Amino acid sequence: MPVPWIRLTAQHGLPAVHAGELTIGRQLQRVRGQPLHRDTKTQASDATLPLPDICLTALKLRQVSSKATRDALKRLSDSLGR
Repeated sequence: MPVPWIRLTAQHGLPAVHAGELTIGRQLQRVRGQPLHRDTKTQASDATLPLPDICLTALKLRQVSSKATRDALKRLSDSLGR
């Protein structure tokens, strides 16, 4: 199961991978079993944190894997004439 903050970061072009840091500006809460993404409660809660090398490596591998999957699906779709 994907980690929500990685999925959220991936939706924004993985800026953390290139900068080596993660900017915290939203929070993930669970309300009645449903995940909700919200802004942090205060400006003091927003932060930019350095990512450990293992996280950078995992995010870069995920980015490469996602691109390869998208490219393969596009080729398949094109070959089927869709």
